[in-house]
Amino acid sequence: MLSQAERRIVDAIADVASPPGARLRSVASESGVSGGVAELLAAMGRDRARFVRMFLWLLELWPLFTRGRRLSSLEPGARLHALEAWHGSRLLLRRSVVRAVLGLVQVVRWSTPEASAALGWKPGPRSVAPVTRFTQFP
Repeated sequence: MLSQAERRIVDAIADVASPPGARLRSVASESGVSGGVAELLAAMGRDRARFVRMFLWLLELWPLFTRGRRLSSLEPGARLHALEAWHGSRLLLRRSVVRAVLGLVQVVRWSTPEASAALGWKPGPRSVAPVTRFTQFP
């Protein structure tokens, strides 16, 4: 459900949102985060996925106006600064966009077998069932 360009955007965001460290030694883009996000979007349905894809492009293209380059072509420090600016914005829309994308990225990053092992969890089967109706809300 994600194009190659959109997968590059997800990888660029994932690499600065979840950098390698003491527990997770691999770079997020090398652990299949973009593929996992694509799976989640496919399970969400076309309409919700369209919004997330639009959010990805909004995050990717906005730095053209402020830094003269796309988000994925920025150095990691500048990329992190751009995401933090959106995350701490006074505008609800900007905060919502970046938090929606970061939420998906982090869910996938921390559900990898490597992350499970680093946290001492035993990974179970990974499956995503499509939500057809929210049963909590009539």
